[in-house]
Amino acid sequence: MKNSRFWLMVGNIFNAGFGFLSIGILARTLSANDFGSWVIFVTNMGFVEMIRSGFVYQALVKFVSSADNEQDSQRVTNAAWQISILLSVILAFLIFISQFLFSAGIKAHHFDLFFQYYPFILVLMLPINMSVWVAHANQKYFKMWLINFLSSFPFLLIIFIFKNSKLTEILWVFALVRGLVCLLCLFDFKFTFRLKLDWTSIKQLLGFSKFTVLTTISTNVLKSADVILINAFLGPTMVAIYNIPLKLLEVVEIPLRSWAMSAFPRLSKLASDGNFAQLKSNFTKEVKYFTFLLLPFLGIAFHFSEQIVTLYAGEGFVAASPILKVFTIYLLVMPLDRYLGIALDSVNLPHINSMKVVLMASLNIFGDWYILSHHLELSAVAMVTVVNTLFGIFVGLFFMNKKLSEQNDKFFIPANSK
Repeated sequence: MKNSRFWLMVGNIFNAGFGFLSIGILARTLSANDFGSWVIFVTNMGFVEMIRSGFVYQALVKFVSSADNEQDSQRVTNAAWQISILLSVILAFLIFISQFLFSAGIKAHHFDLFFQYYPFILVLMLPINMSVWVAHANQKYFKMWLINFLSSFPFLLIIFIFKNSKLTEILWVFALVRGLVCLLCLFDFKFTFRLKLDWTSIKQLLGFSKFTVLTTISTNVLKSADVILINAFLGPTMVAIYNIPLKLLEVVEIPLRSWAMSAFPRLSKLASDGNFAQLKSNFTKEVKYFTFLLLPFLGIAFHFSEQIVTLYAGEGFVAASPILKVFTIYLLVMPLDRYLGIALDSVNLPHINSMKVVLMASLNIFGDWYILSHHLELSAVAMVTVVNTLFGIFVGLFFMNKKLSEQNDKFFIPANSK
């Protein structure tokens, strides 16, 4: 299992690299305005995908990983399919009809590409998402990586070969690649899911996900609010500049998120067995491992931020280097923040995790609004992310310590030191 998780992280580093290179190519190929429009499209897409994920993903992984037999596992998987299909139809319809009801506002805020193309892509993403989620629940990490690889590498290859493509052509390539992967995922499932609604299992999943969906959406708001508010105040060109450091962050963030999420089934099992001492040990070991591993990379990113930005996106984005410096502070505390969210869900405190992330998102939105309305630098917007992350860590540690105090233990504090 340990080797599988390590292999998963290596695989996701490659997938993160594909996304990293794709953004670098697009930043050099498209105009700053068109690149900003692409970022807005991807940001909005990520927000809607997070809504669908929040209703299914965490609950599916938790209940499948702790299922007593294959029959229970299949029952939960079928219910997850049913929820995902219904939710996808509703979301696709709402997005499609909104472009007619709010056409003026959509064009004014540069959202028109999202409303034109995404309803179709949303349907294509359903089997892809379900394949990844079920593979994660069953800890089939190679399969997870393969699906993500097929969704990202062909897109990178095509935009590299056809470097002079227009933005609309790039969007169609994006949809085509996912359409082909969608077909592969449907054949993989072999239509084993049943359409007859299993209300007991659906209620079980939704009972857990009523908290995790709020957590998932709020987590996305933490990232997307910056882009949306910068676009509202300053336009797509400034969005393009701000996005370059965000994409550089993903080189670290995606492997970390993948490794942390692969720990979720194991931590959930330890919590359900009442083995909180081992849960704490695994938690602290992995957080310390990632934090120390990041230190040399953060030093390089801080001292050579201008050179890194120029090498990645070109001289036209050199203004993004101060933002990257601020984000190195955020990266330093990211492992602890990421694992705290996983731990809270594992010990059946999803409502606390939801509250934590909602508070962080609220602080982020207010901070961004204040900074942008007072015409301060974009690096100050990045500093808001650092502040609300530290606040979230404080809240998460407080409630984890409270939970473990019932077991006569606390995080990072030896039990015999009280």
